[in-house]
Amino acid sequence: MAGYTNAVYNKNRLPLRVRELARMVIALDNECVVCQNTRDSDGIAAGVDEDLYDHAAEWRTWPGYSPQERIAAGEAQALVDVAEAVDAGEDERAGGAVAPAAGDSRRLVVVRGDNLWNIAQAHYGHGTHHTVIYGANKEQIRDPDLIYPGQVLSLPKVN
Repeated sequence: MAGYTNAVYNKNRLPLRVRELARMVIALDNECVVCQNTRDSDGIAAGVDEDLYDHAAEWRTWPGYSPQERIAAGEAQALVDVAEAVDAGEDERAGGAVAPAAGDSRRLVVVRGDNLWNIAQAHYGHGTHHTVIYGANKEQIRDPDLIYPGQVLSLPKVN
């Protein structure tokens, strides 16, 4: 375990702000108050301010995060979502379609590289059905060209 800890904390090439935001996303989901209140002693020198921690729950929308930080937060959220799906016994394939909880639609955890066209092609056989996915998920997709790892999308049935 010491080798793993050393690799994560001392050999990591990611900036501290990136690592801390990803850690906070997981801490928030796990409702770990100790984790949420933990601060790296090198944080201030590395540009990690309290705003990073205060807005971690808003990682998709808060303007103070860089694209690299958002990607790391999205990857962390994807890990959490897949772990929750596996724990619930819903996982069909890691990071992919998740069996429906109820009703006539499925859920999908977005992973890196996904886009609405490819998801529609894979699940409906036609990329043009990406508009169906967008329509069912408008509350969380501001721009249909931008979906993020960790988002859980509804995949309604298509006639």
